[in-house]
This record gives sequence, C-alpha cells and structure tokens, in this order.
Amino acid sequence: MNTATSEPAQEPRFHVKLHRHAVLYMDYPPEDKASPVIEVEWRKHGDQHHLILKHQKSNSTFFGGYCNRTRYYFKNNTLILDSIIQDDEGVYEVSLVYKNNSEWSMKLHLFLIHMLFSIVPPPDPSIKVDMNNSQAMLVLRCEVESGIDLSYHWLKNGQPLPQDERHSLVEGNSTLQVNNLTRADCVNYTCVAANDLDWSKGHIQLNGSVMETCSVSAASALTLKTILSIAVAAFCAFGVCVLILCIRRHQEIWQWLKGRNSNEQPANSRRGQRRVTNEDDVIEYRVYDEIWEEQISPEAQEAVQLECVYTAFIPDCPGAGSIQRPVQIEDFGYSTINTLGHV
Repeated sequence: MNTATSEPAQEPRFHVKLHRHAVLYMDYPPEDKASPVIEVEWRKHGDQHHLILKHQKSNSTFFGGYCNRTRYYFKNNTLILDSIIQDDEGVYEVSLVYKNNSEWSMKLHLFLIHMLFSIVPPPDPSIKVDMNNSQAMLVLRCEVESGIDLSYHWLKNGQPLPQDERHSLVEGNSTLQVNNLTRADCVNYTCVAANDLDWSKGHIQLNGSVMETCSVSAASALTLKTILSIAVAAFCAFGVCVLILCIRRHQEIWQWLKGRNSNEQPANSRRGQRRVTNEDDVIEYRVYDEIWEEQISPEAQEAVQLECVYTAFIPDCPGAGSIQRPVQIEDFGYSTINTLGHV
C-alpha cells in the first residue's frame, strides 16, 4: 500500500505488496481562485508513456488496462489501483492544467514490497466521532495506536465516498468530514489504515447511541411534530369550512323567509276561514265564502214587504187539531191576483 509523502522538495514514494491495491495521492499546489484546475492527467512512465486517466468537467476517463481496476477522486487528487501487478511498479506523473492555460506536474514512485521484516501490519484503527451542531457537520477521525508511514481511505456503507461537496478528507485522509448531515448519513463508515506490509479496517455504525441526530426518538419527535402540524392545519381548515357553510345556510334561510313574506297573501282575520291547499278547495272556499257573505249581509236581515199574497189555493180548515178528511180541491182554472186595495 501507499505510504505518507516525504518532504515537499522530494518526489513522493509509495510501497505496495503484489496483488494488493495502492492508494496514490498528490496534494494540489496552492490554487488561484480566479484560475482553477480544469484538467488532470495521470501517466505511467516506462519504455512508453501510458495515459491512465484524464479528468475534465467532473468526468474521469480511464484508458487501456486501467479501465476496470482504477478509481479516481478529483477533490483530493487520489488514484487507487486495484490488484497490483509487477508492471505497475515504476514512476507516475500527475499533470494539472489551469484555466489560464498554465501547467503544473509532479512525479511519484511506486515500489513493490518483496521482503520487509522491519514493518508490521497496522493494528485495527478506531474511529472517533465529533459533531458540530451549529454547522450540521460530522467529523470522523481514524486513529491507529501504532504504526508508521500509514495511509488512509474511507468507505461509506462498503462503497467509495460520494464525490460531492458534502464529503471531504483532511489531515492526510485520516479525517472525514460530512457537511449538512441528514438521517441518510446515519450508516456504516469504514476506515482503512495501511502501511507497506498490510492493511486493517475499523468500522463504526452511526445510530442513536453514537449521536442524537441518528436516534429513533429524534426521528419520532420530528414525525410527531409533523403529524401535529398537519392535524392542526386540517382542524383549522375544517373549522373555516363549517363557518362558511353556516353563513351560507343562514343567508339561504333569510332569503327564503324574505321571499315567502313578500309573496304571501294578507291574513284573513275572519274566524273559521280555512287554508286553501288545492284547486278544488279554492272552488269550495269561494262557494262557502259567498254564502257566508250572504248570511252576514245586513240587507239579508231586513223583512221584505210583499205587495200581494195569493191565498186561493189554501183550503179552509175549521177545527184545527182534529183529523180531517182530505178535501179534494176543485180546479177552477187560473186565478187572478188583485192588488190589496181592491180586494
């Protein structure tokens, strides 16, 4: 595996065992923000120069036999070679191209380890967790009790770290920072510490016992708060709907009463008048109403003086109260009626 770099004036040297993987990295020189790096190339020197990769506009392109066994991280300029073979030993060159068309390059050396009895495999690392709540930033530090020339790299849920602005490595890749932490980041993290002889791993699972953000109670509280907010909003909306419905119902009743009063006939104050419900009742009501008016008419109470009375057809009945035989009245023809003055 790779080792720590030597003095800046010297070319970095890395050592790796055959059939293992090597982590080669090169720190970027101080960068002018007005002229950032726009292109990175890694090459392998030898009898012929072999282009390993070219990185442009957030895209990395691998070439030749390096396509299926090479990973590259632009943010910290790290190249990982898997399944090291004998031909991988040699000199590598990193070239940077800036926006103003200026270039910078540096060479590094990769050596295969054949027999190094003075180096022992590193012990299993431990991972310490720090949380900056004000910035929602998670800091994971990979610490090894003993060992020299150690190199580090990280895995998140067994996979390489996402290449985004939220994940960054500092302090020689031994410290991982995760910005804008969410519950999706509460997963398993692995730190791999390696030296020239071997490598070892340390794991940590972020959960409620490690940090409060990943606790179930925090998620439940958030869920309960959301549910209560939705319930209050629904209750308020229901109350508003009921209020609007009541107002509209009140208006409808008021309009109905107003129209009914305007169309209703004046009430008849006469006692005994019945309510007309259909057409037949209307006719009957009118007949009885006319009779009633005749009965209560003052003119109907006055006696009518007759000018003449016809009495010729009335038989004389002496001895009122006794039973008399029926008297046959003889028909004398038409009778005449004289005025009262000439009788």
